[in-house]
Amino acid sequence: MLRVLNLNLAHRAPLVFALTVTIIALCAQPCLDDLGFTYLSIVKANQAGANTTSLMSQLNYVINSTLNRGKWPSPERLAEIREEAARLASLAHRLAFWYKLILALAFGSIVLLLALAYYSLIVKGAIWKIWLRMRENHLLRVRKERAHRSSMLLDDEVRAVLAAILVIILIFAATQYFTAGRVAEPFSELGLLGRNKKLADYPSNLTVGETAMVYIYVGNLMGRPMLYRIDAKLGNESSPVNPSPLSPFWTYYLVLEHNSSSIIPLNFSVNRTGVYRLIVELWAYNETVGDFQYNNWVHLWVNVSSP
Repeated sequence: MLRVLNLNLAHRAPLVFALTVTIIALCAQPCLDDLGFTYLSIVKANQAGANTTSLMSQLNYVINSTLNRGKWPSPERLAEIREEAARLASLAHRLAFWYKLILALAFGSIVLLLALAYYSLIVKGAIWKIWLRMRENHLLRVRKERAHRSSMLLDDEVRAVLAAILVIILIFAATQYFTAGRVAEPFSELGLLGRNKKLADYPSNLTVGETAMVYIYVGNLMGRPMLYRIDAKLGNESSPVNPSPLSPFWTYYLVLEHNSSSIIPLNFSVNRTGVYRLIVELWAYNETVGDFQYNNWVHLWVNVSSP
């Protein structure tokens, strides 16, 4: 009876393993969805003009203390970050409304000032010339008087110059406001650095079981905050890449604001001799599909020999 029971368990082991993997996947997807929703709330606040540096620091802290250590983040903590992001987005929208209103009023005032200056310099001058031509046959007695210094505030030419300067300032301010955060060619950066955080001193020759260290460089030039996932995989000369179907032995999540970068250490070892390829892939969260999308990859050839 005991043998039959053991045999049945042996036959059921693959099924139990498959069910376990399925349960883990079902539990992981809501967690990643919650993380994606939190990230998107920060993106919306950032696009509204809010300063989201503190929010991204909070989210990175949650990620580093949970996901990057094999734990699930607290839904309550992620909900708190989303609420703060929504509050900042609402405040940024209100400030943007008043800024646009003030900008429109300023432009209207400048246009009116230019119209008055045009009337003073062009229209009044033309009328004065016409009047002189009509009176050119009449004798005019000119009485010399002591010249008085005219006030700068009443001088038409000065008003015109000031109006032109104000127009230039307002155009510059409007251009800065409407083009802020825009990037001509957005892209993400991925690099592999040696043990001294430079493009040198790579651990290309190892012995079996020896631990090696490299650094992964990630940069964000996408024009907005980005949620990244970094996968490290170990393949050989025949392993397909770009992307690789191999399962990662190490995964790391992080959030980066625009025009910022991060350097992450990675330790790895190989337990068999041969020529191996360390594959590092960068995946970026895509809100359209609600999942991470492949972005780029780098690799390092490693020769492993017996100790």
